[in-house]
Amino acid sequence: MGDFMDTRQIVFGGFLALISWLFQLLPVVFSEIFVFITILSAIPVYIGSRIGSKIGVMVYIVAGFLVSVLSVHEGLFFFFTNGIVGLTLGIARYYTTKKFYIGLISGAFLTISLSIMIYLFDILVFGTDIPGSIPVQLAILFGFSFIYCSMFNILSDFIYKRVIEKL
Repeated sequence: MGDFMDTRQIVFGGFLALISWLFQLLPVVFSEIFVFITILSAIPVYIGSRIGSKIGVMVYIVAGFLVSVLSVHEGLFFFFTNGIVGLTLGIARYYTTKKFYIGLISGAFLTISLSIMIYLFDILVFGTDIPGSIPVQLAILFGFSFIYCSMFNILSDFIYKRVIEKL
């Protein structure tokens, strides 16, 4: 029975998915001015993943599905960028406290996700082509992803500690 989530965890996970959904849909509902606020949609996924990997996966899937219902474009971005950052950072942090390894693991997953968006779906994630050959582009993507995930881990961990204090 220890493998199952209790009702309180499921409800809290649903609440986190709702918050993530709201952050991700701000530019769709209001204006593209709010596009940078969508990065905050990763924090509820991170919080759920820090509590437990099953809750994190649930928040990731539910929030991504809800976003996709209203905007396939934003849903795609959630699943391949913000959502995956929150999920991998939270799960990595759940299993280790070494910030370098957390950034490395999450950066690798984000690099793979961004590569899928760029090379498979032909979406310019950064708004322009990345210069150089494919190995150079992948190195640039990984460098960006590692730094971004490492910095986002600090912010997410700070917010996580404040949320848990209040609970």
